[in-house]
Amino acid sequence: MVLVVFLGYGLSKLNNNQDIVDSGEGAVTTVDMNLYSDKGILNPWPHNDPDQSSVGLPNTTELLTIYQQIRKAYDQRDYDLFKKYASSETIWHMEHNLKQEEEIVDSQFIFSLIEADGSENFTNNNLLLPIIEAPEVQNVQAVDVTWDSTDLTLRSFVMIDTEKKEKYKIEGQSWNIRANLNVAIADNGYQSGSGIIHFVYDDGTFKYHYEEWTNQFSEGKSLGDQPNEGDVIFTLDRNQDQFSPDTVYLQRGQYLRWPAMNGFVISQNDSPVHFASPFLKNSSYTKKFETEGIYEYVIFDNLYNELFRGKIEVE
Repeated sequence: MVLVVFLGYGLSKLNNNQDIVDSGEGAVTTVDMNLYSDKGILNPWPHNDPDQSSVGLPNTTELLTIYQQIRKAYDQRDYDLFKKYASSETIWHMEHNLKQEEEIVDSQFIFSLIEADGSENFTNNNLLLPIIEAPEVQNVQAVDVTWDSTDLTLRSFVMIDTEKKEKYKIEGQSWNIRANLNVAIADNGYQSGSGIIHFVYDDGTFKYHYEEWTNQFSEGKSLGDQPNEGDVIFTLDRNQDQFSPDTVYLQRGQYLRWPAMNGFVISQNDSPVHFASPFLKNSSYTKKFETEGIYEYVIFDNLYNELFRGKIEVE
C-alpha cells in the first residue's frame, strides 16, 4: 500500500467537466464545474532547492529523528512541531483543509483534485492516513539511506473546494533533492515487513514528505491494551459492518473492546486523548480509558471506507 500524505490517489474519469466516475467502487459523483468560481493560480509549496552537488546524503540517524518527531507531533496533536519537520507540500494540504484547520486527523473530505485536461480526478479521501498503516515507532528499524529517484514532476491540476464552491489551478515546484530512509518493521507479533520514508530538501533542510509500507499482518490477534483478570470490559456488538451501541458509557479505568474485524479504529479531533488501532485483520482491538470526557471515533474498513461512527463517554 502506497501512502501519499493527506492525498488518496483514487483514479476516476471526468466527462465534460461534470461527471466524476469512481472506477474503484462504481459510484458516480456529479460535479458541475460551472458552479465553482475561478480563484486563479496557486503555487502552494514554494521551496529553496539548490544544486544537488551542494547537499550531502543525510545519515539514518538524522532522518530517523525527523520521522520520530513527525510521529510525536501526530500523537500529541502538536501542529507547530509537525510544521517544523514536515515538508511545505504536506503542510499546505493540511492547512487548506477547512474541516481540519490546525488538527492532524479528521475524516471530513472536502477537496477534489482534477487534472487540467479533465483526464483524472483525485479526491483526498485518505486524509487521515499518514501514520495509521505505519508500525509502532519503536519497531521502525533503519536500514540505509539512498537518493530518491522517484519522478515527482508536478502536473498542473485543478483543485475544487466543495464547501466554498471555488476552484484553483495548482502550479508548483518539484523537488530535485530527495532522500529515502529504507526501514524494516520489527516483528511485534501482528505486523512485520518493510517501508520507505521519503524526505525532500525543503527550506535548507530535509523534511518528511510521505511514506509507504509493505506490511504483513497476522490474523486473529487480540490487539491493544490487555486487561487483567477482574477488569471491566465492554464489548461492542457487531452485525456485519454495523456496531452497537452508538454510545458507550464507561467509568475511568474500564475497557472497551471492538470485536474482530478488518480495518481500523481511530479517534476524532475532539477526543480528550487520541487513540488509533493498528490495521486489524480479523483481529479485535481493546482500549483502556483512564481520562474522563467524550471520545468520538470512526471505524474504517481496510479500503478506508467509513463503516461506523460512535461515541464513548468516560466519567
